[in-house]
Amino acid sequence: MLHLLYVLLYLPLAFADCEKDFRRLNPVPSEGLLALESETKRMADSAHSSLHELDIRNGRGYVRIGVLLQGDIAYAQALSAAVREGSIAEIDAGKVVGAKVLPMLTRIAASGPKGANIVVYGNLTPRSIMESVELFRHEAPGSPEFLSEGSIRLFHNAVEKLKILEACAEHWNVSKLELCGPLKFRIDSGRPAGVIWERGE
Repeated sequence: MLHLLYVLLYLPLAFADCEKDFRRLNPVPSEGLLALESETKRMADSAHSSLHELDIRNGRGYVRIGVLLQGDIAYAQALSAAVREGSIAEIDAGKVVGAKVLPMLTRIAASGPKGANIVVYGNLTPRSIMESVELFRHEAPGSPEFLSEGSIRLFHNAVEKLKILEACAEHWNVSKLELCGPLKFRIDSGRPAGVIWERGE
């Protein structure tokens, strides 16, 4: 009888401990992360699937950005919100970062997450970006590729803040974006070095 009473008293405590361990090992994704997951799935089901990916591990998101189009504003906002709340651990910005992704990277590097490190990395070719800017500014408004004057200003501000011209001078010995070859970049909020640039291939 005493043994049965002990079991009945102990079981709730044991289950409570198990629940705490489960929550610790499998934290519930944040509101921002769930919103980003929903937006990622919505875009995957849309006609212009941009191939963005999201993997949630231990309550934090690991993101791979595909092709960011002009109409992907909701996705960009959801990603920025998840970054600000500290729910994103890593962003693979892709092999060919374009003019529309750079301003987002600038905001990520500037705002930083709340109490959690984030790593962002990718590749870009300034020469190709400048060619695309000239091409896409002449697209019809409403086209997924269209770049408005406002978007172009944001792009040039991002170039300045991320110090891309300095990276071109250091790694390619040129003073113009139009002459600059491939670059690799890495932003690690856990280190004070800012953006780390390397010569790409």
